[in-house]
Parts: sequence; structure tokens; C-alpha cells
Amino acid sequence: MLAIARSKPSKNTQFVGMAAERLVFRPETFDLVTMGEALAYLSDPTDALAEANRVLRPGGRLAVSAQRRSLSTRAQASSVAPVVLTSSISTTTDPMSAVASLVAANA
Repeated sequence: MLAIARSKPSKNTQFVGMAAERLVFRPETFDLVTMGEALAYLSDPTDALAEANRVLRPGGRLAVSAQRRSLSTRAQASSVAPVVLTSSISTTTDPMSAVASLVAANA
């Protein structure tokens, strides 16, 4: 996928591959982090969500979509369509619990 994206250059765009559990970005870098259909394929979804939280600016948004039920989480069980979560995640909250509560709050 990266090769295809890189073959079509666009201004102000850089395509970078890395593990979602170990992002190379500084803390509080982004206003929006998206995870489209990714959680079921990650080796550690909890670490990936924690990393997403780490790179979000205060008041930033995390957009998660998950249609697979392989994680058996409350967040995934309550959402079978893409969901945009509009609240920030507290850094003191377990990331999976935080996503579950955000999904419930935005339902």
C-alpha cells in the first residue's frame, strides 16, 4: 500500500510506515488520529490506542472504525459501522476502556 501511495506524489504529503504500537511522532502532535479497520489486525490494540492518545493534542479526536469482532471488546461490540469519537481520552484511563466509554457516549 505504501508503494502505491508513494507512486502518486502529492504536495505536503509524506507516507510513512511504522508499527501503530510505537509511533515515531512527538507527543501532542495531531488534532486527529484515525484507525480505519485496524484494531483487529494489530498485535497489541491497547498499546496502539495508548500511542494514538499520546500523539493527540489536548482536545484532539480519535476516529476508530471496526467491523470485525475478533477483539471481543465492548467498544467493538457496540459499533459495527465507522464511528467518529468526539471526546478526548484521558491519559490516565486504560485506552480500551476509554474507547468503549467514548463509543457509548457518542452512540
